[in-house]
Amino acid sequence: MDSEASSFQSGLTGLVLANVPPRSPAAMPAGAIIAWTPTRLALAVGAWLMEETQLPASLVVTTPKRRA
Repeated sequence: MDSEASSFQSGLTGLVLANVPPRSPAAMPAGAIIAWTPTRLALAVGAWLMEETQLPASLVVTTPKRRA
């Protein structure tokens, strides 16, 4: 059974590598490196939380205004 598995895997290796394009060096765009200060971290967490917890327009609950 081991010989069957190895022959199966060796048959796939050539096919997988034939579909991979050759490597070529490429520039990786990067911005300035900025340290994560507690203020920046808190702002990022707040922005993420607001983005993740937004309700769709159909689920937004509106409360009627009370008149005195």
